[in-house]
Amino acid sequence: MAFFDFIDSFLTWNVFGLEISQAGYQGSVLLVLVVAFVLAKLENFFYKIMPNALDFILSPLLAIIISGFLTFSVIGPVMQWVGNEINTGLVWAYTTFGAVGVGILGLFYSPIVITGLHQSFPAIETSLLSNIA
Repeated sequence: MAFFDFIDSFLTWNVFGLEISQAGYQGSVLLVLVVAFVLAKLENFFYKIMPNALDFILSPLLAIIISGFLTFSVIGPVMQWVGNEINTGLVWAYTTFGAVGVGILGLFYSPIVITGLHQSFPAIETSLLSNIA
Protein backbone atom coordinates (compact mmCIF):
# COMPACT_ATOMS: atom_id res chain seq x y z
CA MET A 1 0.00 0.00 0.00
CA ALA A 2 2.95 2.34 0.58
CA PHE A 3 3.73 2.39 -3.15
CA PHE A 4 0.28 3.74 -4.01
CA ASP A 5 0.49 6.34 -1.24
CA PHE A 6 3.80 7.44 -2.73
CA ILE A 7 2.31 7.78 -6.23
CA ASP A 8 -0.76 9.64 -4.96
CA SER A 9 1.45 12.41 -3.55
CA PHE A 10 2.15 13.86 -7.05
CA LEU A 11 0.04 16.08 -9.27
CA THR A 12 -1.20 14.22 -12.35
CA TRP A 13 -1.76 14.60 -16.07
CA ASN A 14 -4.81 13.04 -17.70
CA VAL A 15 -3.52 11.20 -20.79
CA PHE A 16 -6.01 9.03 -22.68
CA GLY A 17 -8.01 8.67 -19.47
CA LEU A 18 -4.99 7.56 -17.42
CA GLU A 19 -3.78 9.59 -14.47
CA ILE A 20 0.01 9.94 -14.89
CA SER A 21 2.05 11.55 -12.12
CA GLN A 22 3.95 14.77 -12.85
CA ALA A 23 7.04 13.63 -10.99
CA GLY A 24 10.46 15.07 -11.74
CA TYR A 25 12.98 12.34 -12.46
CA GLN A 26 16.14 14.45 -12.49
CA GLY A 27 18.99 12.66 -10.76
CA SER A 28 17.26 9.29 -11.15
CA VAL A 29 19.90 7.16 -12.80
CA LEU A 30 18.10 3.90 -12.01
CA LEU A 31 15.24 5.15 -14.15
CA VAL A 32 17.59 5.95 -17.02
CA LEU A 33 19.20 2.50 -16.87
CA VAL A 34 15.84 0.73 -17.01
CA VAL A 35 14.38 2.99 -19.72
CA ALA A 36 17.52 2.64 -21.88
CA PHE A 37 17.20 -1.13 -21.64
CA VAL A 38 13.48 -1.02 -22.56
CA LEU A 39 14.16 1.39 -25.44
CA ALA A 40 16.89 -0.87 -26.86
CA LYS A 41 14.65 -3.93 -26.67
CA LEU A 42 11.73 -2.08 -28.31
CA GLU A 43 13.92 -0.74 -31.10
CA ASN A 44 15.37 -4.19 -31.82
CA PHE A 45 11.86 -5.62 -31.87
CA PHE A 46 10.65 -3.01 -34.37
CA TYR A 47 13.73 -3.47 -36.59
CA LYS A 48 12.92 -7.16 -36.86
CA ILE A 49 9.23 -6.81 -37.74
CA MET A 50 9.23 -3.58 -39.79
CA PRO A 51 9.56 -3.69 -43.58
CA ASN A 52 12.81 -2.16 -44.87
CA ALA A 53 11.02 0.74 -46.56
CA LEU A 54 9.53 1.92 -43.25
CA ASP A 55 12.22 0.73 -40.88
CA PHE A 56 14.41 3.85 -40.94
CA ILE A 57 11.62 6.18 -39.81
CA LEU A 58 9.09 4.09 -37.90
CA SER A 59 11.30 1.85 -35.75
CA PRO A 60 12.98 4.66 -33.76
CA LEU A 61 9.79 6.73 -33.71
CA LEU A 62 7.63 3.95 -32.27
CA ALA A 63 10.34 2.88 -29.82
CA ILE A 64 10.70 6.44 -28.45
CA ILE A 65 6.95 7.07 -28.22
CA ILE A 66 6.26 3.80 -26.43
CA SER A 67 9.24 4.03 -24.09
CA GLY A 68 8.40 7.66 -23.29
CA PHE A 69 4.86 6.72 -22.36
CA LEU A 70 6.12 3.77 -20.30
CA THR A 71 8.64 6.04 -18.57
CA PHE A 72 6.03 8.37 -17.16
CA SER A 73 3.27 5.84 -16.59
CA VAL A 74 5.05 2.75 -15.21
CA ILE A 75 8.84 2.72 -15.09
CA GLY A 76 9.35 6.18 -13.57
CA PRO A 77 7.07 5.78 -10.56
CA VAL A 78 8.32 2.25 -9.87
CA MET A 79 12.00 3.21 -10.07
CA GLN A 80 11.49 6.30 -7.92
CA TRP A 81 9.80 4.13 -5.31
CA VAL A 82 12.66 1.58 -5.52
CA GLY A 83 15.22 4.36 -5.01
CA ASN A 84 13.34 5.71 -2.00
CA GLU A 85 13.09 2.23 -0.49
CA ILE A 86 16.83 1.65 -0.93
CA ASN A 87 17.54 4.94 0.82
CA THR A 88 15.11 4.09 3.62
CA GLY A 89 16.74 0.68 4.06
CA LEU A 90 20.23 2.16 4.27
CA VAL A 91 19.15 4.77 6.82
CA TRP A 92 17.45 2.03 8.83
CA ALA A 93 20.64 -0.08 8.75
CA TYR A 94 22.70 2.91 9.83
CA THR A 95 20.44 3.87 12.72
CA THR A 96 19.74 0.29 13.84
CA PHE A 97 23.17 -1.34 13.60
CA GLY A 98 25.48 1.64 14.21
CA ALA A 99 29.02 0.85 13.05
CA VAL A 100 27.90 -2.28 11.19
CA GLY A 101 25.31 -0.14 9.40
CA VAL A 102 28.08 2.27 8.41
CA GLY A 103 30.00 -0.71 7.02
CA ILE A 104 26.95 -1.80 5.04
CA LEU A 105 26.56 1.74 3.70
CA GLY A 106 30.26 1.79 2.75
CA LEU A 107 29.94 -1.58 1.03
CA PHE A 108 27.09 -0.37 -1.16
CA TYR A 109 28.24 3.24 -1.63
CA SER A 110 30.07 2.70 -4.94
CA PRO A 111 27.10 1.03 -6.67
CA ILE A 112 24.87 3.71 -5.16
CA VAL A 113 27.02 6.44 -6.74
CA ILE A 114 27.03 4.63 -10.09
CA THR A 115 23.23 4.48 -10.10
CA GLY A 116 22.86 8.09 -8.96
CA LEU A 117 21.04 7.35 -5.72
CA HIS A 118 23.68 9.29 -3.78
CA GLN A 119 21.95 12.52 -4.90
CA SER A 120 19.51 12.19 -2.01
CA PHE A 121 22.15 11.45 0.64
CA PRO A 122 23.09 15.03 1.66
CA ALA A 123 19.72 15.50 3.37
CA ILE A 124 20.02 12.13 5.13
CA GLU A 125 23.66 12.68 6.12
CA THR A 126 22.94 16.17 7.43
CA SER A 127 20.21 14.86 9.71
CA LEU A 128 22.49 12.05 10.92
CA LEU A 129 25.30 14.51 11.65
CA SER A 130 22.96 16.77 13.61
CA ASN A 131 22.19 13.87 15.97
CA ILE A 132 25.85 13.46 16.95
CA ALA A 133 26.02 16.50 19.22
